Amino acid sequence: MAKLGNKNALGHKHTKEAIEKMRIKAIGRKHTPETKQKLSKIHTDKKLSEETKLKMGLAHKGYNHTEEAKLKCSITNKGRKHTDIARKNMSNARIGHKASLETRLKMSKSHKGEKSYLWKGGISNITKRIRFSFQYKEWRQRIFFRDDFTCQDCKEKGGKLNAHHIKPFHILIKEAKEALPLFDLFQACMVYSPLWDTNNGKTLCEKCHDKHKKESRRWHA
Repeated sequence: MAKLGNKNALGHKHTKEAIEKMRIKAIGRKHTPETKQKLSKIHTDKKLSEETKLKMGLAHKGYNHTEEAKLKCSITNKGRKHTDIARKNMSNARIGHKASLETRLKMSKSHKGEKSYLWKGGISNITKRIRFSFQYKEWRQRIFFRDDFTCQDCKEKGGKLNAHHIKPFHILIKEAKEALPLFDLFQACMVYSPLWDTNNGKTLCEKCHDKHKKESRRWHA
């Protein structure tokens, strides 16, 4: 293996065998706090020229990960949580940063349609109609009275309450569509009895309800 500082090392590429050996050797190895501090100082002090930054940007432009690489990244990051310090640092780094119009349009587009993890089969309009219906308001009221207007998770009474579907609302709507295909979807939901089963509902405060929604999104992502 070519040594650092050797002129012959310029442009040298490791063989696949050498790369694999180095990867295996590095498994489980951790830098000491002193080494981490030195690396941090090197990267902090190092200032890249505008020309170098441009070259780095062009080198990655148009580069796409393979499906295999994407899957590996997904598996590696699943369940991973940032520390409070990391979240604070990321938040501070974004202060004053404004995304370009092009970036904002891309972000907006990524949260629409079937590609979005929030996609539930195009039932948003039906969901709104059901939630504004008298039947839904009546179902919600029955849940509140049964639970004595008390959050079933934290046991706090009163305040801003939500009637939560234990079996997700969007799944019940899909079931109604499959069970009654000849009906208009809204009418099918109105007569689909599992959707109005009070045993499938419970009272939650807004804070606890938000937790359930986040868990549901992670599960179906």
